[in-house]
Amino acid sequence: MTALEELSRPAVSLTNPYIERWKEKGGKVIGYYCTYVPVEIIHAAGMFPFRMRATGSTNTELADVYTAHTTCTFCRHSLDQAMRGEYKFLDGLVALFSCDHIRRMFDVWKHDKVELLYTPFYLHFLSVPIKADGAAVGWLVGELERFKSSLEEHFQVTITDDALRHSIEIYNEQRKLLRSLYELRKRDAPPISGTEVLEVLIASTAMLVERRKT
Repeated sequence: MTALEELSRPAVSLTNPYIERWKEKGGKVIGYYCTYVPVEIIHAAGMFPFRMRATGSTNTELADVYTAHTTCTFCRHSLDQAMRGEYKFLDGLVALFSCDHIRRMFDVWKHDKVELLYTPFYLHFLSVPIKADGAAVGWLVGELERFKSSLEEHFQVTITDDALRHSIEIYNEQRKLLRSLYELRKRDAPPISGTEVLEVLIASTAMLVERRKT
């Protein structure tokens, strides 16, 4: 198995050895929808951020009870997997108002008791602004503080400023490394395919951002 194949393995299934080892040691895994969720806050809390996806889903029979066929396919498939209990490795879920489909799917999780399959379970909805003016910045700061406080309260942890700075630093390094892969794709004869880059990108959202010794 090549290094690239090994790196891409977490992309082929919902869970993977990284998550399994983390859970065996008592670690918490928090699922999140959309890139706007500040994974640095989850990481600074000592938890494993997991980007939600619907890998392996073949139908939406259960989710169709709560959604229309015009609802985003991704939302329907990930909801269906949730209703089948396939996210048992999660300890919580964070969603936000990135689109109406995600918003309504979160309502199903919360109000139609999908989370009962995963009790005890942390659920949080993050409201983000759609403008970039002074008022929007103030609103977003308040939302991020509320998110941080809710994690601390639910899991009885403390998220320090130093931990946040560290998480921001290593996630920025990860983004820098991923960007270097995109740059390789600009060459006349790219040494890595678009499929391979996508696999690495997906895998990067389902594994620890840094290699831990514990």
